[in-house]
Amino acid sequence: REKRQLSKRRKDSYLAQIRRQSLHQKADAWLADMQLAVDKVRTNEELKKEADTVLAEVTHRQSEGKRQMALLEALQKLHHARIQANEARGAKLSVEDKTSCHHSNSKICRLLTLW
Repeated sequence: REKRQLSKRRKDSYLAQIRRQSLHQKADAWLADMQLAVDKVRTNEELKKEADTVLAEVTHRQSEGKRQMALLEALQKLHHARIQANEARGAKLSVEDKTSCHHSNSKICRLLTLW
C-alpha cells in the first residue's frame, strides 16, 4: 500500500512538474509577445519623431527659400525704382552704371529662375 502511495505521489509530482513547465512556457511566450508589441510601438514612435524632424527641416528650408526670393524680388524692384528715379530727375547714367545694373538684374533673374 505504501508503494502505491509513493508511486502515486511521484506520479502527481511529475504531473505537477510538467504542468509548471507548461505554465512557465506559456508565461515566457506571453512575455515575449508583449516585448515585441512594446518594441514595435517604440520603433513607430521613433520613426514618427524622425519624420517630424525631417518635415520640420524641409518646411524651414522652404520658408527660408521663399524669404530669399522675396528679398531678391525686392532688390530687383529697388534697382528699377532707382533707375526710374534717376531718369525722372534727368540724371544720365554712365555706361558702367547701366551695365552694372543690368548685370546685377540678370543675376537676380537667374537666381529667381533657379528657385
